[in-house]
Amino acid sequence: MPRGLNLVGEMGYGGAEGEIMSTSKANATWEGTLKNGHGAMKPEHGSDVPFTMASRFEGAQGSNPEELVGAALAGCFSMALSLGLEKAGITPQTIRTSARSGGRVCRATHRSGY
Repeated sequence: MPRGLNLVGEMGYGGAEGEIMSTSKANATWEGTLKNGHGAMKPEHGSDVPFTMASRFEGAQGSNPEELVGAALAGCFSMALSLGLEKAGITPQTIRTSARSGGRVCRATHRSGY
């Protein structure tokens, strides 16, 4: 990344003044007890993502809510970085962003200001 490139602050997409993104939707279901149950998270335009207590808290095979939060934040950051680079006169080719999440609570901090 070029020295002095400041990507902090407003990185608006360029729509009309004050315009915001469309609302994204998702839902989740849980069946059974916490220990023996199972659930599925479903982005509005995506496939079901199954999860269990074991996949969330015990490292068992499968996904968990924090994984989806991390993926969402990584996607937002990648798009904001692409826009920031473009505004700086740089044409990005590929941006790969990794996110980590963990603990027993969904926690996410994200600053991109787009």
